[in-house]
Amino acid sequence: LARGFVEPGDTLFIDCGTTTPHLARRLTDVKDVTVVCYAINIAEIVRRIDTVKLILLGGVYHPSSASFESAEALETLHRIGINKAFMSAGGFHPEHGVSCSNFHEVAVKQEAMRKAVTTCLVVDSSKYGKVRPAWFAELGAFDRIFVDPGLEPGPRAELADFGATVVSA
Repeated sequence: LARGFVEPGDTLFIDCGTTTPHLARRLTDVKDVTVVCYAINIAEIVRRIDTVKLILLGGVYHPSSASFESAEALETLHRIGINKAFMSAGGFHPEHGVSCSNFHEVAVKQEAMRKAVTTCLVVDSSKYGKVRPAWFAELGAFDRIFVDPGLEPGPRAELADFGATVVSA
């Protein structure tokens, strides 16, 4: 579903996580796209796609999320224009917002969202109602929420109340 939102010429930020690699694998037919990431699993997928330019933000490697972190990465991200940021989360909760398990991810996530023209949350329904220790955004910070069909109609309507377009199969 999120892949259908990607257009030729876009600069995308693709977050670390277990959901976002599914998006990265589906970029093979898009021309003239730049992907900015800080996760080795995303970089490994995208580097094999000839039509995609990869910008990997480096730094200290964190095995817990297969991602990198550094002040230099944030400075680089600050200088990049991003059309669409595709963010992942370990939990998304109507009252307590969007969170992940690793505090070192928060600054990169927030900067990517700040820089993006459009912010997208890409999550699976099992994470609804969950709260993880590292909070990074309110649900209202997202323009679109891509979620699998396992999310019940009540929670789906609740998410739409935050102003986001909820996209589900």
